[in-house]
Amino acid sequence: MPFTITGEPEPEFNGAITLDSSKVAAGKKLTISGTGYQPGETVTVQLRPKKGEPISVGTVQVGAEGSFTASVTVPKGTQPGKYTVAVAQADGDEATATVTVNRSGGIIKDIIDWLWDLLTGWF
Repeated sequence: MPFTITGEPEPEFNGAITLDSSKVAAGKKLTISGTGYQPGETVTVQLRPKKGEPISVGTVQVGAEGSFTASVTVPKGTQPGKYTVAVAQADGDEATATVTVNRSGGIIKDIIDWLWDLLTGWF
């Protein structure tokens, strides 16, 4: 005999994240904002390279309205390249964005990067 289980359906995940920049230097902070998460839950933040193991960069407490803004530090030894930033709930639902990690290099490197971006933007 068939039977039906009734109850509240699990809400559909509508999480989304944005990053304050598409580039970050190793050892520096990256600010992540998220919306559409379960209010009050703790989510995990990872940097995922194309190859290799993910790098955990922290956890974030979601606010009562289902959103958050947090700054995480990219570990100083992180290899340069493109990474997926993933912010995941405990049940595995996640939102992602892409960031390019650059070498850490101090103020001189920051100025050179800024000049390079300025010059390549003209051509």
